[in-house]
Amino acid sequence: MKANLHSLFILLALLVGVNQTAAQDSTAFTYQGQLQDGGTNANGIYTMIFKLYDSSSGGNQISSAVTTSPTLANGLFTVNLDFGANAFIGYARWLDI
Repeated sequence: MKANLHSLFILLALLVGVNQTAAQDSTAFTYQGQLQDGGTNANGIYTMIFKLYDSSSGGNQISSAVTTSPTLANGLFTVNLDFGANAFIGYARWLDI
């Protein structure tokens, strides 16, 4: 019984590791925000440029800028961003929109 239980725990641990590895195939993430234009919630299509930096001011840009044109409804938007595999390697980052 102990051997079977031990084998079951090992199998579960291996399966958890496979799931975590599969989840890391993409470096993309979803960003949600709200935009106001002239003091009111924006509606329609807006071109937005996202840049990632290594400091809050005077820092270096990490990777290339991501340009997207989401359709805003009542000021709300959702975009998918991907700054590449080396963008988030354990250091603080700042997003410029």
